[in-house]
Amino acid sequence: MSHLRHLFDTSNTFHHRDVKKSWNLEVEASKTLSRRLNYEFPELERSVHSNEYRKPTWRFDFRQPIICEKFHWSRDGASFMTVHNDLGIRQYLLPEDTETSLVPFKRFFRGQSIMESCVHPQYSLFADSCYNLVLLSCRDLPIQLFSLSGHAEEHPALFRYDVANPLNDRYEPVYSLAFWDDVAFLAGMARNKIALYDLNKGDAVREFQCRRDSTKSFLTAKSIVSSFNEDASESSKTFRYLGTYKSELYTLDPRSPSCYNVSNLEKNHTGNGGVTQLLSSLNGHFLYVVTRNSDRICVLDTRQNCSLVNELVLPFRIDSQKFKGSINVNGLAMGTADGCILQWDSDFVEFGGLSRHSTKSEDNAAEYTLTGIPTSNGSRLNIVACNPENPNMIGISYSSDKFDTTKDPVCGISIDEII
Repeated sequence: MSHLRHLFDTSNTFHHRDVKKSWNLEVEASKTLSRRLNYEFPELERSVHSNEYRKPTWRFDFRQPIICEKFHWSRDGASFMTVHNDLGIRQYLLPEDTETSLVPFKRFFRGQSIMESCVHPQYSLFADSCYNLVLLSCRDLPIQLFSLSGHAEEHPALFRYDVANPLNDRYEPVYSLAFWDDVAFLAGMARNKIALYDLNKGDAVREFQCRRDSTKSFLTAKSIVSSFNEDASESSKTFRYLGTYKSELYTLDPRSPSCYNVSNLEKNHTGNGGVTQLLSSLNGHFLYVVTRNSDRICVLDTRQNCSLVNELVLPFRIDSQKFKGSINVNGLAMGTADGCILQWDSDFVEFGGLSRHSTKSEDNAAEYTLTGIPTSNGSRLNIVACNPENPNMIGISYSSDKFDTTKDPVCGISIDEII
């Protein structure tokens, strides 16, 4: 029987309600590792909020638990980049020694709350540095492009992309970002608006609006474009799926000025839902839809106009603290609210195990329990991200419930392997 082998973690760096203490622990760990390996690592950048004499332009809570909210593997699987709610962007190299804790190779901060991030699909610290790029969206700022090069000593924005509303000159919030290809990306905003940008141009190349049908009337009840599908197969670059916080699903084709509604998932969920993640299967035939305030993952058949063909039942209900899953040759992996990983085998969905009628799949997932992290405070596995080069290696962001102020938080990053 398969089980998880613990490899690396961030130790107790983020087990505090003291942001400055965690920042200092990272600095000391970096210096210790540098002396041990006799290698001069880049100095970890200090946050502008760590300056006691500088009045912050944005209210910052130094008692908040530090949680990894975004986890991006490099293309070669040798490193990964994270975005935390302390406004920090960190890059980690996978250690060669399993006795070594995860210590940032590089760290820099932004001064404003980070709403969304997107790493270039060719990102790798060991490849051409021109691809080591990350897009960040912050409130009241344009979309900004930053370097993730290991040689960069400072981190000013390399480029800015205009999101100003021409009617009031205010920057529109960007809730979702996705690279279309190596030189273009998509941005999802409020009122069902999508913009396509060229990396080398500051203004949007195209803008799209969502329609519920093929008539000339646009959707009247506008929503936030919350996610674009993560294409595991890379089989098609001709169109993308996108989801909204009204649990609606649309297709985007750059040859058309509009996006057309292909599914409405509200009837399958109770409460105030909303799509938080879209995952394409390896063969491109199925779409996994993760929504808020739901206890299941919907499986849609893209060959049947995105009709609902299955529901993967979770042992908990996803609330406003998001959970992110991942797909590779082993199937769909998803974290739970009590420190476990569920994995549905790809054969079950993609190669004949799936019923052509809607069924509920409660007992078809393998369950793995993490042993390398403390679970006494109810660790939630918020992000499960499969290594692109090693399908059995999984990157995990875990934390306590960020809304529970009665306990000391237990947060961090863990790297585990299925054996």
